[in-house]
Amino acid sequence: MCTREKTDAVKVKRGLYLLAGVVWGCMLLFFLAYQTGRWSLRNNAVTADGVSLPETVTYNGQTWHYKKDLFVFLCMGIDTADDMVREGETGNARQSDANFLVVLDGKENEIKIVAIPRDTMTEIEIYDVGGAYVTTVEEHFALQFAYGDGGDKSCEMTMRAASRLFYGLPVNGYVCFNLRAIEVLNGMIGGVPVTPEETFEELNAGEQVTLNNEQAYRYVQSRDCDERFSAQKRLGRQRQYLTSFLQKALACTEEDPFLPVRIYHSVSDHMSTDIGGTRLLSALIAGVRCDFSESGFYVVPGEQRTGQRFEEYHVDEEAFYEMMLELFYVPQEN
Repeated sequence: MCTREKTDAVKVKRGLYLLAGVVWGCMLLFFLAYQTGRWSLRNNAVTADGVSLPETVTYNGQTWHYKKDLFVFLCMGIDTADDMVREGETGNARQSDANFLVVLDGKENEIKIVAIPRDTMTEIEIYDVGGAYVTTVEEHFALQFAYGDGGDKSCEMTMRAASRLFYGLPVNGYVCFNLRAIEVLNGMIGGVPVTPEETFEELNAGEQVTLNNEQAYRYVQSRDCDERFSAQKRLGRQRQYLTSFLQKALACTEEDPFLPVRIYHSVSDHMSTDIGGTRLLSALIAGVRCDFSESGFYVVPGEQRTGQRFEEYHVDEEAFYEMMLELFYVPQEN
């Protein structure tokens, strides 16, 4: 082999080594970012009053152990079309009309969703107009957001209320949407198919339809406030819509892996979240690896009642505790 050929061969080999080094370096950086995000999500989880779920519990003679590979996020829908704020005036925020815990089970590779009815009676924190803590009282869950600033503080307070309701469940982050986000999200996946269980506006009961953006907005937001227990009917439509949306979004992501990133950026002006950077990377990777089915959608068990002033939703504590065990614990093998 002539000297020139040897020189060219050496250059090619060095180029291949350099390329391999760059690839491995990128993979290492990606892995480190992913692990850093996981660490941050776990170590910055919010619990209420410094109380966390016990690692081991015994119920009806059966021992249960808390699942280790879980991420839990609180998703809130705020009854406003205004732009999202990071910080506003305390006490003037809207209510969180839609509240869902999204549970990513890394071991089972499953997504599970728990709806918290807006009228759920639970302990919430009360603050004065200056933002100083006053006390904790039993009130509607949706009101917790209203006692904050409409931004980060409201979201953090609602996270603590959710953790308190779920006996100290660690909540790893929040995502808060305003009403405008519904139409954007719906459009990003080309509409969402639903089959209304009862006639809703121009939609006939029992007939499947793919909701356009405006229809999706009305389907999950509208209710007749003069109708008794209309919030529960709306929750039923929200459950149906969210189930179909998530199933279609996961299917679309299989064809387009970058869809979740585009969705995130498309609604960034209509949401507030503490999940960013490496935390977002880890959350997205955990989510796209999971499956979701209709059986994975839960509602906090309870009963809707008419209170002295407003409707109230009272939790069935026994059924709720059993749901908690199913979602967050595994039975010990004998």
